[in-house]
Amino acid sequence: MAAIKLKHIQLPDSMKRAMARQAEAEGGSMAAAALGAASGIMMARPLALQLRNLQSLVEMGADKNITVVFPAPLMTIIAELHRGAGATPPTEEQGPSTSRRKKMGAAWTCSGTVTSGSASLRTPAASAATCRHRTLGREPMSEGALHVVFGTGQVGLTLAALLAGRGVAVRAVSRHRPAALADGVGWRAADATDREAAVGAANGASVVYQCLNAPYTQWPELFPPLQQGALTAAERTGALLVTLENVYAYGPAGGKPMTEDLPLAATTSKGRIRAAMTAELLAAAEAGRVRIAIGRASDFFGAGVTESSLGERVFGNALAGKRADFIGNPDLPHTYSYVPDIAAGLETLGTDERAVGQVWHLPGPETVTTRALLDLVAGEVSHPVGIRNLPKLVMRALGLVNPLMRELAEMAYEFEEPFVLDTTKYESTFGTAVTPLAAAITHTIDWYRTRAGAK
Repeated sequence: MAAIKLKHIQLPDSMKRAMARQAEAEGGSMAAAALGAASGIMMARPLALQLRNLQSLVEMGADKNITVVFPAPLMTIIAELHRGAGATPPTEEQGPSTSRRKKMGAAWTCSGTVTSGSASLRTPAASAATCRHRTLGREPMSEGALHVVFGTGQVGLTLAALLAGRGVAVRAVSRHRPAALADGVGWRAADATDREAAVGAANGASVVYQCLNAPYTQWPELFPPLQQGALTAAERTGALLVTLENVYAYGPAGGKPMTEDLPLAATTSKGRIRAAMTAELLAAAEAGRVRIAIGRASDFFGAGVTESSLGERVFGNALAGKRADFIGNPDLPHTYSYVPDIAAGLETLGTDERAVGQVWHLPGPETVTTRALLDLVAGEVSHPVGIRNLPKLVMRALGLVNPLMRELAEMAYEFEEPFVLDTTKYESTFGTAVTPLAAAITHTIDWYRTRAGAK
């Protein structure tokens, strides 16, 4: 016999039913596995759910024009479409009032009409390439996302308040409860140097912000462990880690504007510590252990900032009718970073996917000479503000008995050459919305006046 050809097989009804049940079970198992994988993706990237909703609408209208009305938070999609078209995401000033922003949904046209609140999309041809903005509003975060801010100093508290004001779930973490927390900001006690405690404090986070700092005279022993705690917390929770850095790691730049691609060539002990901490973050990201975004700022000033080159010894002295203490040459341009602008920059890094995996110089008020800045201070206090310049040799001598003066003397190079932070990369990517220097000086002086009146 060379071959057998089967033309017809008649199966009993009972066998057919058994085979159908088996196929249904196998199909259900495969579907469950696929749903499990999809849910994992959507938990990690909430935008995927919104994109799937949009894809469903496009498919539903593929054969004929239909109008579908549905309630959905589309601003996340809108921001992505905006970025894909190379446009700047909508800013706070462009949108309606805060109360309306919290209620509004999307307002875009995609080859048809889109209305605010419950969005109405007319398909087909609803694609990123054909969408244009109609009603602008602030982009909210993904629903349910928790942002955890390590550090409750001036920047940490300002950032937490900013996030809460956007309607984001935010938790501040510090060893001791701050005297005041903005409405909507939660708090958790934890010592970030205890890695397990840091992980617990960051439980459920989608973004972790590292805004920690150590006493200026104790950087070598205290600062690295603080960062390591925040890094471990981000790794274990799967959160994006947004880290605030200064620019010590660059070292002297020869008076040239500092850009993000400048080599880390620190010549001071604190600069080398900062460079090592940066290398630790980059290595963790390179190994795939964590996603990071690094924001760098220059010398801080603003409400609550006292221990800074532009702090108590300048604003406090000016209000008291004393000369401002200063090191170096006041007639050289020097970039100073304003705390609310720093916080706004960090918020952007934590909410915009374009920031991930890169270093960014955070923008702030315009760069002028320190003397020009002091002229603005003089205008606010209604009398001239003189300068008491401390020569480096005097600072070093004082450093023999005063640890803080010793640390300040080490960083004197920043005031002996133009010290300019180039923020072009950030501004060309995310746009510019910073505080003018005159307004920042006014707000800072107001805080110092309020503090003096409270004493």
